[in-house]
Amino acid sequence: LGAEIVVDQKLAESDVVEIQLTENGAKDPIFDGLGDKCLAIEGHKSSVKNLPEGTVHLAKTERCPINGFRYGKNAYGLQFHAELSRKDYLDRVALYPEYIDNTVNKDEEILNSELVAKKILENFAKLQ
Repeated sequence: LGAEIVVDQKLAESDVVEIQLTENGAKDPIFDGLGDKCLAIEGHKSSVKNLPEGTVHLAKTERCPINGFRYGKNAYGLQFHAELSRKDYLDRVALYPEYIDNTVNKDEEILNSELVAKKILENFAKLQ
């Protein structure tokens, strides 16, 4: 879509992070039933610097201002991992031990992010 992608440690995230939905995000069918914020598993060093032309800004985090967008009716760009389960997350942490401190006492957040991911995938499957 032509967006500029940057590698910037100030925008990088690797943890269970609070996703803040924009006004458009809170109304988007993919986030139906999640309110205006939710938890999700992040794991990225690269970030979208500017929204691609013709997209709708849907989500951000404290560190990453463009964390989700939609192009057209059902093409999505999400910076977080909606596909990861708790087990997947713990497997990733095992591969990247430098992030191990982030998982201490996070079990409830990890489980909540897994429920959010499941809801997002269910919502996506309902799109036509």
